[in-house]
Amino acid sequence: MLSDDRLMQLVRQLMNSDLTPGKYIGILSYQKNDAKKSMLNGITTISPDFKAMGKATAEMVLTGHMQQVDNPYRVLARGLL
Repeated sequence: MLSDDRLMQLVRQLMNSDLTPGKYIGILSYQKNDAKKSMLNGITTISPDFKAMGKATAEMVLTGHMQQVDNPYRVLARGLL
């Protein structure tokens, strides 16, 4: 797994290479953020549904019924995949 700093270095290397991002190489990253939205036509991200996670957690706290729940993930497809 790459840190965001290392991802930026990779993007810079791609921009200085003969590879066309989105055609010859794709990037899939965890956790969306504004930087990934703007890099090279956008980097596709997979992120947890934080709203659903918060709702499930609040329900468990309010009811006192703790349980393990599956949290949905969202894929935000952008130009680099």
